[in-house]
Amino acid sequence: MRQRLKSAVPILFVTARSDEQDVVAALREGADDYIAKPLKRLELIARLDAVMRRVAATQPAAAPAIEIGRVRLDQASRTITVNGKAPDLSVKDFDLARLFLCNVGRLLSRREIVEAVWGSKEMIGSRTIDTHVSRVRTKLWLTEENGWRLSAVYAHGYKLEQLAATSRSRV
Repeated sequence: MRQRLKSAVPILFVTARSDEQDVVAALREGADDYIAKPLKRLELIARLDAVMRRVAATQPAAAPAIEIGRVRLDQASRTITVNGKAPDLSVKDFDLARLFLCNVGRLLSRREIVEAVWGSKEMIGSRTIDTHVSRVRTKLWLTEENGWRLSAVYAHGYKLEQLAATSRSRV
């Protein structure tokens, strides 16, 4: 469906089949979620909301350029500058930085990060994610001294926050 439509439309399977093999096959083929009947109304609504949050996290912002403090993200040219200087970013580092900058203040799960940056439903090693996050933090100077906090949230993911001027030790 995604290949034919050339779209990232979310796909949610709702079916009477509940075998583990059916669930795994659907998810591996690209489904965003899978619900076996009978449906529970509140659970369906919650799952739809979760899928839409994940989709929103992977979509670039509507504006081609975003400026947050001293950081400028130009999505059209796929460049990021900090204080007017462009750090050397790999493709994955840029995609990860864009994801964080488009979601400042929002907690991103490891699964959301993997799907948005690596385009995969399969989990990659957590050290791979940690290594890329560390490189982005260093290359973009996302430290408390510079008004940012890019922190790991135990057993969940990462969150980028812009700190208030009064909470910074130095600028």
